[in-house]
Amino acid sequence: MFANFDRFRGKNRYNMVGSPYLNMDQHAVMARIFISYSRIARRLRRRLVDLLSFAYDDIWYDSAKLVGGDDWWAEIVRQIEACDHFIFLISRESLESEWCQKELSEARERNKHIIPVRIRDGAQIPEDLARLHVIDTFDSVRVEGLARIFGAITRNGPNA
Repeated sequence: MFANFDRFRGKNRYNMVGSPYLNMDQHAVMARIFISYSRIARRLRRRLVDLLSFAYDDIWYDSAKLVGGDDWWAEIVRQIEACDHFIFLISRESLESEWCQKELSEARERNKHIIPVRIRDGAQIPEDLARLHVIDTFDSVRVEGLARIFGAITRNGPNA
């Protein structure tokens, strides 16, 4: 299913700009992405990061970027402030998580481009998120969902 993406593993991502597999311009490669997720979605978040990293160099999520001794909440707020795109992985657990909701609130306060991605079937989308186009990719990152995420990022890039 991901054969076209896996062919690029280890190659310079900048060489992919304009490729037939990922048709995007230079600003897309430079986009800064923040991913908010519930711990239950770690495996799916890992796969999404693997696939997005073929095209984007700056993807921030807490478990790989925070180190012992960091003021973790201050760093999360700094990274939300710096990001161009805030991907919110929607599951029942992320909607119930105090910290996921705080991250989402920080993104809203800073008028970040929020990309809601529903990853669990049956997750009820709150009214405030329902007004945004939600990308459905239940329990795995499929090519169609990934293409929609790429489209949302490239159409709403830093220079858009």
